[in-house]
Amino acid sequence: MTLPFYAFSTIDAPDIRTIPQHEGKGSVLLRNRDELAFLSPSHYLNADSSPQAQAYLHDTVCSIMITGQDDNYWTCFCFNEDSFEERDQQRLQTEDDTEQDGGAGDPITGTEETVASIFPRTYGLQALVSFLKTICEHQCMLQERFEESLTFFTKDLLQLRIKEIGPKEIHKWGKAFRSTSAQITARNTNILDKLKVFLDVEVGLDADAIPRGRLFQSLQDDPIAMRLLREIDDIRKDILEANQELIRYKETCDEFRRERKTDQFEEGHSLANEAQKLQQLLKAIAALQIVLSILTLAAQLFSAWGVSSRVGFIILVLFIVVICIISSVVFFWMLWKGRLVQLFQKVRYGHQ
Repeated sequence: MTLPFYAFSTIDAPDIRTIPQHEGKGSVLLRNRDELAFLSPSHYLNADSSPQAQAYLHDTVCSIMITGQDDNYWTCFCFNEDSFEERDQQRLQTEDDTEQDGGAGDPITGTEETVASIFPRTYGLQALVSFLKTICEHQCMLQERFEESLTFFTKDLLQLRIKEIGPKEIHKWGKAFRSTSAQITARNTNILDKLKVFLDVEVGLDADAIPRGRLFQSLQDDPIAMRLLREIDDIRKDILEANQELIRYKETCDEFRRERKTDQFEEGHSLANEAQKLQQLLKAIAALQIVLSILTLAAQLFSAWGVSSRVGFIILVLFIVVICIISSVVFFWMLWKGRLVQLFQKVRYGHQ
């Protein structure tokens, strides 16, 4: 069984192994490693030296295969990558470590040799449990780190109002958060699918957790094997729970980003409306100034004609009244045009 997964680490240990590309186009890294600094607020506060900022996501693979002609002659092959782990957590021991424990530690199962090692299927289950525990631990650490980041950027940041973290930084965080969490959950889903096939088809666990598969039905009377099968199923549930939480975090992040886009759109629309109203008010003030200028001119003309000209006085008064009416209509139309149009639309669509 081959299980690719993403591992969490605070150790800066890039994988320098490369593989050639097709058609002689150079080489690429065998395993990718991405930084998780975007999860930490200190990444946006020019404080990258913070321990929270030193986090990495390693593309990792572990693989186990047991083969042989019978239960007496068999071999277990194990492929594992853990160079990003602390030295005491790495499976392959150095010569000094081997001398200290007398070589009793089994790097595949992660335990001292037990009676299980003489039975190939039981040994394989023990090895699988060991690797699944490691995978589960890393997913739980990722879940915890993503949860802390999500809580800060969607809740705490609004209360703290940190000026250094503005809309641009939040957009950058949201994009990276969604992309990375999607990669992790997709990889975890692949692991869960493989474990489901293994337990349901190959092992053939029935409703009573008894193996009925052709290769594993002989383990029904093996207490160690039965315990390991139950442990595998329990770890599978733990990985499923962690993965579901990561999926929920991604959905929460998506909802947060949609709300921010809506708020920004409404804010921009509100500013545009305010600018439009201000422009209308300026136009109305300009029209009022024109009216006042006309009235001033009329007053000057009236003063020049004198009070003896009754016809001219009447004409001048009528002219001033007409100008005032037109100016008032224009003034109030500029101020209330938008609201009148909205009211007309509501009445129109209300009768349809």
